[in-house]
Amino acid sequence: MFSYRQPKRRSGLTLMEVLLVLALLVAMGAMVWPSLQRPFAAERLRRAGDQVRAHWSRARNRAIDSGEVYSFRCQLQGSRYLIERYAGLDIDQAVTSTGFAATASDNSTPGKPALSIDKTLPAGVTMSDLQTEQDARTSSQAMEFGNEDPSQSRDETWSTPVLFFPDGTSTSAELTLTNQYGATVLISLRGLTGGSRLGEVTADETNAAPVLEKSP
Repeated sequence: MFSYRQPKRRSGLTLMEVLLVLALLVAMGAMVWPSLQRPFAAERLRRAGDQVRAHWSRARNRAIDSGEVYSFRCQLQGSRYLIERYAGLDIDQAVTSTGFAATASDNSTPGKPALSIDKTLPAGVTMSDLQTEQDARTSSQAMEFGNEDPSQSRDETWSTPVLFFPDGTSTSAELTLTNQYGATVLISLRGLTGGSRLGEVTADETNAAPVLEKSP
């Protein structure tokens, strides 16, 4: 006699089941992604602060090595900044408020090409405010320099210059960076030493979602 065997059922998912799982994953990702964006944006904000500090350090070192004054200017409410040799100050007659003459160092290398930096901050980060403390060396030059745009575009507002001198000092300044979620970080530049410090990332109080903070 012939025995009848039922055909084996194939285990697995149907096309409809696979599409349903994918749809659920996409929906879950769409709900989770906004909550991940803020920590990523906060980390970009801190990286932007580290970037500016690194270029401030380069400007200070170049001023010491070359015996020339260097300036930093930024695009307020924008993301672009410039560091270049500053020709608007006679350093032979410039004296700091503490009495140190702003003269070239013994290791000056005037023949070396001038430092020139034209950079932008990471996406979503802007320079919202720059406060400077002017002294006898910089007050008149800052007023003369004003908000002139070095790129010759009259539609952008540029800050007054932050200066780095051959004796290692600089303009005292505080630069505030802001990201698209309203979080901010403050970079402080101490004029007496030319050293800088990066503060903590601070969330906008109107936003309930927490912003990632990273210890220095």
